[in-house]
Amino acid sequence: DQTWVRWYVEAAANNPSKTRVYFPAGTEHNVFVYKVGSSMAVASVEGASFELFPNPASHIVNIITSGTRSEQIDVINAVGQTVMSVNRTGATGIDVSSLPTGIYVIRCGPTVRKLVVSR
Repeated sequence: DQTWVRWYVEAAANNPSKTRVYFPAGTEHNVFVYKVGSSMAVASVEGASFELFPNPASHIVNIITSGTRSEQIDVINAVGQTVMSVNRTGATGIDVSSLPTGIYVIRCGPTVRKLVVSR
């Protein structure tokens, strides 16, 4: 209870060079963080929280962040590459029409949401 946990995801390919991909990118400096609560679940996530809609999106995805300070919002593809980054406060629309159809992760601070881009 009340323990801080830092975590990341590592994927290793089953090839001769054992290629590895990490999420979030730059894991050695930027890991996910949460605080364990007494209810056997994650009690709180420190940092920004946000809403994301519509999902799936084809052109514009709307993001509403909590708080009043500017937050960096990253769009990350399935192999962990940041394909877009913006700094915004409050509500914003991000144009995802140039992204290929697929599943992405939207990260704002330590909080992440899945985004489906479809046409």
